Amino acid sequence: MLQIRQTEVVVNGGFFTVIVVKPDVFESQIVDERHFGTYEEAEWFKLQIALNHKDLICVVCEFRGA
Repeated sequence: MLQIRQTEVVVNGGFFTVIVVKPDVFESQIVDERHFGTYEEAEWFKLQIALNHKDLICVVCEFRGA
């Protein structure tokens, strides 16, 4: 059973966003966007999408505080 745990994102420390894109010849579409407190959580989500959806592309973006 998948456990969902709640994490607090500290903006000063930065966070990670996973953007899920469905590419198309004429118009690609963002189908999901999720925020994570750690790189490991973001990478885990990206891998789950890649394993279960062969037609989607995932990108992990890091946002750091100034």
